[in-house]
Amino acid sequence: MVASAPLLSFREPADHPELDPLATFTVRRTGGRDDVVLRDELAGRAQLRAYRVSPQRLTELTGDPLGVAARLLSDVENLGRQRERLTDGSSRTDTQKQALQGRIAAALPRAQAWQKTYDPASKTPLNLAKLGVFNVQSVEVYRENASSALVAGVVEMGDVVPGQGYVQRTRQTFAVFLDNKGGTWQVTRWQLSPRQGAGPLDR
Repeated sequence: MVASAPLLSFREPADHPELDPLATFTVRRTGGRDDVVLRDELAGRAQLRAYRVSPQRLTELTGDPLGVAARLLSDVENLGRQRERLTDGSSRTDTQKQALQGRIAAALPRAQAWQKTYDPASKTPLNLAKLGVFNVQSVEVYRENASSALVAGVVEMGDVVPGQGYVQRTRQTFAVFLDNKGGTWQVTRWQLSPRQGAGPLDR
């Protein structure tokens, strides 16, 4: 076992110092390498980012199918998490509520940018105007080669219902299909479908 200097450093959350500011998914890639997806919520918005790990550094994967899929999931998850805070029953001042509304307004266009590639044949409809929960629970690169890739996993999601003080949640399988077009990885379509019991993506 070889120790190295810290690869990344994050400040401790001031409001909940007992909480780990990061959630990590280890993702096995073709050839046996393990990359990681980190969720960073310290900047006021949920951000999912994919990294390649080496003994000396973490390198963010931007031009990579996992990195592109992580940006999609990050933008949709952030919208759900900001809206969820308005329905979680917490007592907030008018100023705090206005700040949350501002974050929702900023998050909505980023999520809407991915709406155009959402598969209309998906078994689960996606209504970003009502989305109140979208929590990514697992991520896998299910298939990849030089020209195409499939990133899949599990999310917990639900819509806001007017007059209801909580969001009813369901577990869904997500699938993000990507193609390499001229050296650039792009999402061609993505979809959600209800979970049908335990499966390999639950691990």
